[in-house]
Amino acid sequence: MLPVFETNVGLPLPVINLGQRKGYHTKDFPGLSSIAEVGTLQLEFKYLSHLTGNDEYWRAVERVMKVVKDARLPHGLASIFLAIDEGQYYTSAIRLGSRGDSFYEYLLYVDILTCFEGVLLNDYQKAIHPNSMSCTKLVVVLL
Repeated sequence: MLPVFETNVGLPLPVINLGQRKGYHTKDFPGLSSIAEVGTLQLEFKYLSHLTGNDEYWRAVERVMKVVKDARLPHGLASIFLAIDEGQYYTSAIRLGSRGDSFYEYLLYVDILTCFEGVLLNDYQKAIHPNSMSCTKLVVVLL
C-alpha cells in the first residue's frame, strides 16, 4: 500500500492496484487527493503501524500531515481537495459535510488512538473552534 505515497510531496494517490504495487489518479479528479481520505489514512496507517510494528506506515502518513499543515489556509479550515504534486489546497469548496467532515473527525480519532499525545488534537481544535478552549479543556470535555 505504500506506493500510493510515492508522489512529489508524499500526498497519497487515491487508487492503488495491489497486484502491481502501483498508485493511480482517479478519472473524476485527476491530480487531486481528498482531504477526507487523507484524514482516514492517518488513523488506518497509524493503527497498521502499531499492529505490524512497521514504522514505515506511521512515517508515510506523518509526512502527509506535514504537507497538510504547511498548506494550511489562514482560517484553519481545509478545502476538500489537495493538489497531489504541489502539496497545496486546490481551490474548491470548504465543506463540513461530504469529503470534508471526516477529516476533522480523524484529527480527533488519531489523538485518541495515540493516547492524547497531542499529535493532531491542536489542529482539530483550531479548525473546529479556534478561539474557544485549550486542548486540555477539550480533552476533559471529551472524557
